[in-house]
Amino acid sequence: MAFQEGEPFKKVYGPVFVYLNSVSSDHHSQALWSDAEQKLSEETKSWPYDFPKSDDFLRGNKRGRVEGRLLVQDRHIKRGRFLYGVKAYVGLALPEDAGSWQRQSKGYQFWTESENLGHFTIENVVPGGYNLYAWVPGSVIQLGSLIFNPPRNGPTLWEIGIPDRSASEFYVPEPCPSLMNRLYIGKPTHNFRQYGLWQRYSELYPNQDLVYAVGVSNYSKDWFYAHVTRTEIDARRKVPSEESMPRKLWTLEEEEEEEEEEEEEEEEKKKKKKKKKKKKKKKKKKKKKKRKT
Repeated sequence: MAFQEGEPFKKVYGPVFVYLNSVSSDHHSQALWSDAEQKLSEETKSWPYDFPKSDDFLRGNKRGRVEGRLLVQDRHIKRGRFLYGVKAYVGLALPEDAGSWQRQSKGYQFWTESENLGHFTIENVVPGGYNLYAWVPGSVIQLGSLIFNPPRNGPTLWEIGIPDRSASEFYVPEPCPSLMNRLYIGKPTHNFRQYGLWQRYSELYPNQDLVYAVGVSNYSKDWFYAHVTRTEIDARRKVPSEESMPRKLWTLEEEEEEEEEEEEEEEEKKKKKKKKKKKKKKKKKKKKKKRKT
């Protein structure tokens, strides 16, 4: 959260309820879940609680209610007739830009789900200024074929991995047998969830960190999936790992320098050839003069 100088801030978090239940060994474990669901229903009906002593926690008789009906009018659907906001999510949040409720954390938010005809009721609202936000799930938008031209400054020099915000394509070692979670056996894309994999890095690279050579190494075998610390051989201290790549294979500046050097060499060769040609021409001219005399 960001605050301006001198900006006051006060917000109540909680109360927090933790429910621990138990059953005898004769009962199925599903009984625990059913009991917890029933307790959740009871506590939800009891909200807001009346036992907190803080003046900042408003009791039910000091809170308000917002009622309404959400209708959607789209001139391109059903000739502009009203559509019921069925099962829409409707909520109150601080009055800012459209969609800002997704990033807000300073103020309170109150949400509900509308009924089949778009009617909604938001209970137990703390007094204040709010904007009303809503969206309807399940709309169908026919976009047809779309062509996306990604922004570029030039061709790709090299690439490692798959840009999908995960690391499952990189090398994920097998876990220690004593720490293996059977839930992920046979699920290679979830193998990174196994416990204790960070220790395997030190076992694989006990003396120095890995080196990845672009164009030679295979990221699915040669690039560790996570950046972890490496325990040194004496096991008394951990050092930050420095997964690296040979600079000559990927540094753009060095590549440009090499190209410049090659160009200079080519220029030198051309100059030498020109000098040789000039010398040959001079020799030929001298020979001709001698013959004439």
